[in-house]
Amino acid sequence: MPSTDASPRSPADVSVILIGHDQDVLIHGSIVSAERAAARARANGLSIELILLLRDPTPALAKWSADRIGAPWRVLTSSAQDLGVAHNEAIAASGGRYLAWIDGWDLWSENWIEAAVLAAERAPAAAVWHPEAVVRFGQNFFSTQGYALLWQPDGAAGEIDYAALLDQDLYPTGPFAARSLFDEIPFPTEDAARGWAEACWWWTCNVAGAGYHHAVVRETFHYQRMDQANQRRSAPQRPAKTRIGPTPLSRAQAPVGGRENG
Repeated sequence: MPSTDASPRSPADVSVILIGHDQDVLIHGSIVSAERAAARARANGLSIELILLLRDPTPALAKWSADRIGAPWRVLTSSAQDLGVAHNEAIAASGGRYLAWIDGWDLWSENWIEAAVLAAERAPAAAVWHPEAVVRFGQNFFSTQGYALLWQPDGAAGEIDYAALLDQDLYPTGPFAARSLFDEIPFPTEDAARGWAEACWWWTCNVAGAGYHHAVVRETFHYQRMDQANQRRSAPQRPAKTRIGPTPLSRAQAPVGGRENG
């Protein structure tokens, strides 16, 4: 289980979960981005919980966080090297009706939380929500070299054959969904011996296989920084069959919309 600060879990409309692992001080950009989106959501009547999940952090990141990060953030430190295990620990520690995930390299459009809640509340059925577009940029924020714009397919609008998820991760940034959906479909446990990895991608397949749509929140954007370590993700290729583990998603199956909102 993760170690936590002394703050108790408190009910909120949305829990923002920012994931740190081996990032340097550039994680500060993700923190500021999440705080801006949270401030806009609060101004429109939503209660927001901010959680920084440090998953097996480097000593430098752990020290930087201890020195620099305080209220309103709650800091959870997990010793788990398995991404799925750490994610599930954060879910258990969170208090929001909805959970919004952001990786420590990424940024959000300021309207992301507010717009995602509105889309989820208006939808006829539960779904996992993604931004309309992902803007990828290189190590230099101000250089156009390496920029890419990825439009996200809207499953609820019939823009994707979900079988395509078995070949590559089409939703590369943090999802937004009701807490109840994460409780129903926890993140899978990776198994290096079997070659089962990519817990977030695997979870995306499991969601579709369970009958839930991956939907898009119009006029929202995520910004994803690419560096030498993850540059390969900018040009996805067909992975080995063992890249993700067993999933209920099949090439002949399409979600039917999931549980109705109520």
